[in-house]
Amino acid sequence: MVDASVVIFDYDRKNFIRDIIKSIAANIGDKNIEILVIKSYEDPEIDNFLKNNNIRFFTLLEHKSQSDYIKCAVNESMGEILMFHDDDDQFVDEKVSYVYNLFSQHEDLGYYHNNFNTVNQKGNIVYNRNYKTPEFAPVYIKNSSKSWYFNKKIKLLNHIRPDFNSSSICIRKSIITGFKKNFEFNVRPDTFLLIMALISDFSLFFDNKVLTHYRLYGENVSTSYNAPVTKMRNTFIKAFSEGTDIFSYYSHFLEDTPYARYMKLRIINLKLAYNFWALERKYKITRSELKLILKVDLVHESGYYIISVLPAKLKIMVMKISYKAIED
Repeated sequence: MVDASVVIFDYDRKNFIRDIIKSIAANIGDKNIEILVIKSYEDPEIDNFLKNNNIRFFTLLEHKSQSDYIKCAVNESMGEILMFHDDDDQFVDEKVSYVYNLFSQHEDLGYYHNNFNTVNQKGNIVYNRNYKTPEFAPVYIKNSSKSWYFNKKIKLLNHIRPDFNSSSICIRKSIITGFKKNFEFNVRPDTFLLIMALISDFSLFFDNKVLTHYRLYGENVSTSYNAPVTKMRNTFIKAFSEGTDIFSYYSHFLEDTPYARYMKLRIINLKLAYNFWALERKYKITRSELKLILKVDLVHESGYYIISVLPAKLKIMVMKISYKAIED
């Protein structure tokens, strides 16, 4: 019998898969935990390595969106607890045992998110202004308190970012199973995992314990800081446009729930960010939406509103000062 599954998503990078397998296998011990690999390529050498180590694996050659990986994980995993692991990230050695024990001791726990730090390609810890490790006290939210937290503590939740990075997320498979058909998108599926946990009857735990190393690459760093203006703008415009569309889709799942306002605020933030980076006000922010931002004291969103209404030249100036954007 398998109680938990560590699901490794290998997105055609191949570089880290062997070390990940060895590290996790060494820390499972006698616990009923399986390692499952879902990859996007065929490689005889890696396939033999997985077979020789008795690792089950599945290869997605046609449908390879992040959502497809999650659907495959739900269909093929044998454990009830799913620990997601992107191929370029790293688990801290104690994570697997720690999470296993946590879910074993708390039968009400449905969704777990641990803190992270950032590492470079060599695995050395580095600092990046856009991926700073948030500092906060651990928050265990019982099912009966979820509504209160997601209405009264939105500022705290925005700081914690409990839906950031699938390698920091663990969830009960039974929460996801009924929503498999809704994984038909490739933008921010991590957020949908949190939404499903919200509308479940399970509790949530947002842990300040750093158990994941989030790996930064030259591309995902260079497009968000100290990059040419046009390249930076195009990256953010695409991200915020896609994010607005998919979050609007997500909002339908939270209609007539206590969490509708939380998602509305997330959408407003994306619209404000788009208006800033696009140099135009594509999305009109109503007076009631602005009042909502001010009411919950979202300073970051309030700042975005102010700079989103600036003339284009002043927006470019802000990009150069705050994001170190450079001339094309």
